[in-house]
Amino acid sequence: MNTSGPLALFISAAILCSASGQEPAATVEEPVKPTKEELLQALFEAQGLPALEATIKTARASGVSEQAILEARFVYLVDQGNNAAIGAIAPELETFAPNFKVAESAIFTVKEEFLAIIEYAHALTALEIDDHESFKKHIKEAFWLSPNQATAFAPHIERLRLQEAMANLKIDFQLRLTTQEDNKALTLAEVSGGADYVLLHFWSPWSEECAAFLGDFIATSNELAKNGIAVVSVFAESAPDAAPDAAEFLASVKEQTACQWVNDNPDQPLARELRLANVPTFALIHKDGRVLFNGHPKEGDLWKQLKIASPKIIRPEVAPAPSPPIEAPNP
Repeated sequence: MNTSGPLALFISAAILCSASGQEPAATVEEPVKPTKEELLQALFEAQGLPALEATIKTARASGVSEQAILEARFVYLVDQGNNAAIGAIAPELETFAPNFKVAESAIFTVKEEFLAIIEYAHALTALEIDDHESFKKHIKEAFWLSPNQATAFAPHIERLRLQEAMANLKIDFQLRLTTQEDNKALTLAEVSGGADYVLLHFWSPWSEECAAFLGDFIATSNELAKNGIAVVSVFAESAPDAAPDAAEFLASVKEQTACQWVNDNPDQPLARELRLANVPTFALIHKDGRVLFNGHPKEGDLWKQLKIASPKIIRPEVAPAPSPPIEAPNP
């Protein structure tokens, strides 16, 4: 199935005026019915739930199999990152498993791949209730059934390992950092101003995603500051020649953000303790050192934890206006 571009389900035609200038009689053509291939493509490219539901209705009326429609619903939930809903769809997937037909599948080439997503859905259900043993059981079975889907399974395994590591970690608030502007030495407790909670924002001036997320970060830092949560932005690029670019970036945004800007401790980096893999990363830390969240700023769990820390917090609705990062020098 070709899914390289948007699909027009119906095509209308207009009658051109004749060369003599006479207007022809108005003609209305019947809409062209979409082919099965076009409907399948539309199912898997639907933008938003209303569009998906409307396309499903058209697909059913045109005889597209319920198995293919279910596959499209599954893919939509995966694209949305809705783990709870993916887990909830597992019973429906299981009803189709005994009679799965490769010929009716839009995305799977063997039955084992379909069985793998059932195990994957059960694994996510286990994650939602913090049943780590069941998660491991189901995700291993998913790998066994379909190793070629590993890129979908692996992030959840990495996330669980990170959560388990963070459960045993305590951040030392006496750790010494330096301010980015004047290199003044301060402890994490001093930088956070004694707040009960501090949100660490790890960033790099060379990260395109950090630049794209800048609008969200500015709004978030200001919202948290209003509600008593300190925000500390930690420069996470270790390359020595990144410092001038970081200073240039900071000068352009510092006045817009309600946060402290610091350099990481070179001997005991927070980035290493928190197992930083990518930027931007947020880590919500309680003043007793507990790590309450560690992950991407867009993750829903972050805002759950922030609401627990300060119930009046309202998540800003910002459409980020990407600003290009400063390019890293060629090696």
